[in-house]
Amino acid sequence: MGFSTDAIHGGQAPEDESGAVVPPLHLSTTFARRSVDSHTRYTYARRNNPTRENLETLLATLEEGKDAIAFSSGMAAITAIFSMFKTGNHFVVTDNVYGGTREVLQGICEHNGSEVTFVDSSNLLALRQAVTDQTKLIFIETPTNPLLKISDISSIADIALEREIMLCVDNSAMTPYLQKPLELGAHMVIHSTSKYFSGHNDSIGGAVITGNPEISAELRRIQGINGAILSPFDCWLLARGTKTLALRMDRHSENGYLIAEYLHNHELVNQVYYPGLPSHPNHELAKRQCRGFGGVVSFDFRKQSLAVGFLNNLKLFRLAVSTGSVESLACHPFSMTLGYLSPGEKERLGISPNLVRLSAGVEDVEDLIEDIDNAFAKIG
Repeated sequence: MGFSTDAIHGGQAPEDESGAVVPPLHLSTTFARRSVDSHTRYTYARRNNPTRENLETLLATLEEGKDAIAFSSGMAAITAIFSMFKTGNHFVVTDNVYGGTREVLQGICEHNGSEVTFVDSSNLLALRQAVTDQTKLIFIETPTNPLLKISDISSIADIALEREIMLCVDNSAMTPYLQKPLELGAHMVIHSTSKYFSGHNDSIGGAVITGNPEISAELRRIQGINGAILSPFDCWLLARGTKTLALRMDRHSENGYLIAEYLHNHELVNQVYYPGLPSHPNHELAKRQCRGFGGVVSFDFRKQSLAVGFLNNLKLFRLAVSTGSVESLACHPFSMTLGYLSPGEKERLGISPNLVRLSAGVEDVEDLIEDIDNAFAKIG
């Protein structure tokens, strides 16, 4: 079936007893046995819950995996992935990876004796050279945030297969509607479901989807121990939001492209980072690998004072972290999402004080461009 059909019906069958079209919300923490030696498949909600299972079926269907594990946040999902590996293992990770991922790697994995090599994963030669005999996992984020570099998932999957190591892709920025990492050879896909899956800035969550039963079993074992489960209500909200994912992603992508095109031609803008533009260095790869380019657009001003003034004069774009909601958001990565990095690290990654990140929502694009234009006018 098509993506939109799966998004509406996957894991969302009407309830048997009442026929309710919307599956009910199961809040119970424990489930009664029929007798001491006879019980249903449900025992305790930390282990399993009908509402969570419905959501996990939906997520696995959309990513075309065999299983999905829903976590209390994207960070809980990322932490569970790296918890699968032993002390002394080596990981190769996208250098411009999400800040929370970097904190897990530097604050937990390296602290516990594992080694991490951060590399520009859009550079296949550099990534291949970073892999060692101790490497157990390649973890990539594509597109990266906020510079929107694109990594070649299929080619990196070939490297992983050749070296007999795992490949995990953070697909939060694209969603399975625009990009299918498992089809391209990844072993695991991770999502911050707080972003586009939810789409409404009202549910924190994360998920790992895989086609490998051994990986799935290990992640469920870890989750059963640490208890980082997604609450039933958040599962219900997330399943509801996902029903409109295809509609929203089309609008996010359309708005993102038109905003990027407008910015590309503006005299105050130095450079625009958006893979949908032919000027983007990974444009051709993005066209092959994705069915759209998403709603995140980043751009550089000619000097920092313009960036700060611009952000302070936006009205429709809310000045806030995160991406992927129906509301348009604006961010200053240098001082907000990546403020924890040292000046040297920011410079090495190309994160300047002049950089602005926009997350295009689903408002009328004419209104969004007018908002941007008015902010330009006030600083120009």
